Amino acid sequence: MQARQSIRIPSPLIRLDSVSRLEWVCRQLLTSARGNNYLGFDPYDGLNSSLFARSGLSGFRYARIAWTQFNKHFPANIRSWVGTKPHVNPKGLALFLSGAVDLSHRRPDVLPDCADLTARIESTISEGYSGACWGYPFPWQGRSFFLPRHTPTVVATAYVASALLDYYKMSKQERWLNLARSACDFILQDLNLQDEGEGICFSYSPIDNTRVHNASLLGAALLARVGSISEEQLLIDRAVEAARYTVGHQNADGAWLYGKDVNQRWVDHFHTGFVLDCLDGIAHASPEAFIIESVERGYAFYLRKMFTSEGRPKYYAGQTNPLDAHCYAQAILTLARKSDARLACRVARFAVADLWRPQGYFGYQHRRYYRNRVSYLRWSQAWMFMAFARLSREVGDVDGSLGGAR
Repeated sequence: MQARQSIRIPSPLIRLDSVSRLEWVCRQLLTSARGNNYLGFDPYDGLNSSLFARSGLSGFRYARIAWTQFNKHFPANIRSWVGTKPHVNPKGLALFLSGAVDLSHRRPDVLPDCADLTARIESTISEGYSGACWGYPFPWQGRSFFLPRHTPTVVATAYVASALLDYYKMSKQERWLNLARSACDFILQDLNLQDEGEGICFSYSPIDNTRVHNASLLGAALLARVGSISEEQLLIDRAVEAARYTVGHQNADGAWLYGKDVNQRWVDHFHTGFVLDCLDGIAHASPEAFIIESVERGYAFYLRKMFTSEGRPKYYAGQTNPLDAHCYAQAILTLARKSDARLACRVARFAVADLWRPQGYFGYQHRRYYRNRVSYLRWSQAWMFMAFARLSREVGDVDGSLGGAR
């Protein structure tokens, strides 16, 4: 504990006790990202390495996994040494856009950033599919399948389209609603559908058949949100069917395993948060009793098992380490969505104490025996920006204090 408290933090963040200081964090992150033209690195971009491509190992599955994990966990950023260039990630742009929309309610000077981000997002659409969709700017080898660079996924597409809906809600510009509606066609027509008589499950991408709860529900939540705006009951009905599948696979203790395959049987923090947020969103579009009850049981498990006694987010249900930027950000977002302001603000303070760097960014992870201070634009900075912006909007009093959220 003492080691974390010794981290040098700029004076405006010594006491994270006001909305203005939450916004100060947001400004640091947004200014830095904008200044770098939203170019950055990612924990999973190892396969973009020109050195690895020339090694002759890129055609072997286990070599791809090993190289990706080495780049991900090495405590220094070696990418410039191995020929990996910074890139623009559409999902990272989307997270910044959603955060900027939230921030603009108190800081209208970020409105130009919103317009800039939507234009950038529109320019990164993956072509050749039934609707608008987005992928990652690097090849990715997972436990179950390999995705070539720019292959669209339901996760990236759902976050991008959701951000466009956030901007549409503020700007009332129909083009962004239309683009989000187009993304629904990608989900319904291009993804592989698992129908086991207990609801449906959308695949992660058009080229796999995995059954991953958070990924399927991210697509479903987008269908529900668009359907509520466009008054298309079919979209809402499909979302409810996907919710039925995931609710049917909820554990007795309220948890969800990551996926159904034997190599996907773990419970972690941010994917649990995704499931809770998505089910809650679907319930807002269609308040089915089975969804509401499932969220209540899931949230009770989440509070009981996914935080330490002092309020730090655990990475896994039974394991605190590593302290991870994505876990902190998702915890803030899920808690803010459930109006748990006290714990959300406590997590934000821990995020600053544990992960903030004096250079003005959040480090990736603190592991048991070492700290990984690499700056990852999508995984750490974009997620934290959106989380702090959402918190500043949700819990700020009119006088700018966090009030009883201490």
